[in-house]
Amino acid sequence: RRLPPALVGMAEEDPPNEYIENDVLQEALALAAAGSHAEAEAKLLGLRPDGRAGRSKAARLCLAVCLWRHYGEDRLDDSKALLEDILLEDPDTSAAVANLRQIRLAIKYRDFRKGFATLQAGQLSEAEVLLRGVSLEDPCDDVIRFNVANGIGMCLLSLKKKRSNVGTWFSVLPEAVQFFDVALEANPQSPEVLHNQGLALQAIGKHAEALEQFDAALRVREAMRPALVAKMSSLHHLKRLRELGELATRLLETDTACFEAWYERGAARLQSLMRKNSEKGNDFSNHAEYGGALADLERAFQEGAGRMAERQLLGMQRTLITAYSKQAELVLFKHSDPASALQFCDTALEVQPAFDRPENSELARAVYFTKAVICTIRGQPDRGIEFLHWMLEHSGGSPSVREAIGQISLLNKDYAYAVSMLEDLLAPGKVDATRVNLLYDYAVALVMLGELERARQVLRRLLRDVDDGHSRAREALAAVDAVQNPPAPATGPDFVADSFDGERPGYTWSAKGPHGEGYYRDFENQLRAMGWSEDLIQTLFTVGKPRVGEEVPDINVRYPYHNPFASLEATGGEASTEEESPYSAPGEIEVELEQLLFPGPYPPRVDPTIREQYLADDTFSGLFFMTKDEFQQLPKWKMLNLKKGLRLF
Repeated sequence: RRLPPALVGMAEEDPPNEYIENDVLQEALALAAAGSHAEAEAKLLGLRPDGRAGRSKAARLCLAVCLWRHYGEDRLDDSKALLEDILLEDPDTSAAVANLRQIRLAIKYRDFRKGFATLQAGQLSEAEVLLRGVSLEDPCDDVIRFNVANGIGMCLLSLKKKRSNVGTWFSVLPEAVQFFDVALEANPQSPEVLHNQGLALQAIGKHAEALEQFDAALRVREAMRPALVAKMSSLHHLKRLRELGELATRLLETDTACFEAWYERGAARLQSLMRKNSEKGNDFSNHAEYGGALADLERAFQEGAGRMAERQLLGMQRTLITAYSKQAELVLFKHSDPASALQFCDTALEVQPAFDRPENSELARAVYFTKAVICTIRGQPDRGIEFLHWMLEHSGGSPSVREAIGQISLLNKDYAYAVSMLEDLLAPGKVDATRVNLLYDYAVALVMLGELERARQVLRRLLRDVDDGHSRAREALAAVDAVQNPPAPATGPDFVADSFDGERPGYTWSAKGPHGEGYYRDFENQLRAMGWSEDLIQTLFTVGKPRVGEEVPDINVRYPYHNPFASLEATGGEASTEEESPYSAPGEIEVELEQLLFPGPYPPRVDPTIREQYLADDTFSGLFFMTKDEFQQLPKWKMLNLKKGLRLF
């Protein structure tokens, strides 16, 4: 092994003596023992190789110690080289072993300090390389192991990057969690490392585990602000809104400038109110609390100005937009104040004008839809449609925007335009519980256009696939069926025995009138009870094309005609007005699971709404852990949840 240039003169071919007893070495050893390492080094370097002088193990050992003690970190590598040469000659030299261990530990301290300084300077990639160069194997103490592991974990957490391994990309965050585990083995009570590990777990979506680490950090240091803020974020993701609100309030008691606490408390209030309103059908009974949520969010926006990261700012803007939008709905529907509602919508749009970002498109549509509704209420339906057309242009023809235009068109009683916008409602995968009322409105629009058969199909599909208990849809379907299939008219008086006076026959007319007028009157009253106008009722009863030989252009369904099902009364049969099903009964065919998984397409003759029923019995029981009969006894919501988990919904 080559020695540093300053020590080349000591390297001769002559074998070194085991001990050297000359005066120079004795003086150097005495100086080194007294702490005068520079003077000892000078004497040792002053030795000239005259015979065996200056080349013994003792001289090299003394020189290595002097270089270390005098020059510190600058000459650690030279000292290490001298000691390793000694151990190559004689591995049992205990003094060299002990000193080499200390020097190696000192080199690790030097490299660690250099890596940590690079980390503090923000050079994350360089710091990671330097810290990974520090081996955590012996010789290594808990101080180095703790700081190096924590430092590497902080680099990985800050970079949050992905790396490639044989073409496969993977996240480095789980590795950061493992390095924080190593650091915690060296110091289990470090609140900083507990907090860092919680952040890493939070970044990979393990919010429950992250919450445990934040709580552990707060048990060590109760007022640790970063851990409190991070804990609020995990509570937010876990939807533990009550705890989130309490924690945010407690933090604001000591730090009113904490914009994170203002934001989290406002967001918790807003989400809690939105959840309650959704459960109660948006009755806005707790409308006063919306003002508190909005005030918290505005205060957060004010306190965080200039201090928030871009990602934080975007999230806060989205929540604030939602709050303004909900406040607009509140003053519109609870207080009937469209002017104030419009002002809130404009304020929401001013928060983040860049609605062209994909993550903001849904928020923009909600605000613009509310503005469209307000314009319609204020007697400006054309202006409302303009807003919605803007949305349609900026969303690439989004189906949800088409539905919104259809809804506004329904409010404007532009039924033909509404039907053209809502045709996508019946596309595969679109018929679900969230659109039940819109489906009903679509059927009403078809009725208003006189397209009773299409309206009947929509209502039947609503009841069959979405909500079989929808009372208004059932009533509407009964009315449409009655119009299309009116009762048979009476053919004459009902004879009553012993009820004549000999001069004229005695009879009583049918209770519903000689031509079934009472039936129609009942249906009309039923429609009026449903809130249908007289114009709509007249449209219902005057539809279709002229009969052959009739000159009138319209047919009044009240006009008596022959009941094609009257002959069934004699045989006791029943008339079936059901359409022929395009699907096979589940018992007729069996289909493999792979052919039934969402999003399709599905095999012909398979009803997509009950795909699970086409599975073989053993396949079904293996998936659902019950028989098909037991499955049918479950509540509908539980059936849907089970089907969603297996991609059968």
